[in-house]
Amino acid sequence: MANNEIEQVTTNGTSETQRSKSKKQINHNKDYSYIPNYLKVSNRIFKKMLISSLEGAKEIIKRLNSKDKINYIRQYAYVIHRLFNVQL
Repeated sequence: MANNEIEQVTTNGTSETQRSKSKKQINHNKDYSYIPNYLKVSNRIFKKMLISSLEGAKEIIKRLNSKDKINYIRQYAYVIHRLFNVQL
């Protein structure tokens, strides 16, 4: 049996046993240990990700001139990510 398969054994009241295999599915919506890439990347790459994902982000990036401000935005992005995952 492969690592990504689960074996389920069921009985129907007699000695007859039915075996079925189902592939294990990874569900990141319920996996709270999953961390988006933007929390792992460097500040420079994080800024590029913001610019590419938001309209008018260049104006926001100009104001992110300290590590504290960047970390605040990262934490805020993480909270938004978690809220969307809870709703789904």
